[in-house]
Amino acid sequence: NDSMKKSQSIWCAENREKVWTDWMLNGKEIPEKTCANPLEKNLETGKKFKIRGTPTIVFPDGVKNVGMMRAEQLEERLNKK
Repeated sequence: NDSMKKSQSIWCAENREKVWTDWMLNGKEIPEKTCANPLEKNLETGKKFKIRGTPTIVFPDGVKNVGMMRAEQLEERLNKK
């Protein structure tokens, strides 16, 4: 699986949005780049909270939502006291 390499190259690109769009929508190769990035830290955080997919939201009360939420559901949950 080369997802980490691709993620790093996109993160390190001069124009991340363009590189990602060119790859996802136009099938262009991702130019290989390296730089300091938060990817390993993100993986560690995911492991700590047992997150195995995206999107996942962990709310302040510890409730975890895995998968997409409708905007109305997310707003309601965020406004819950």
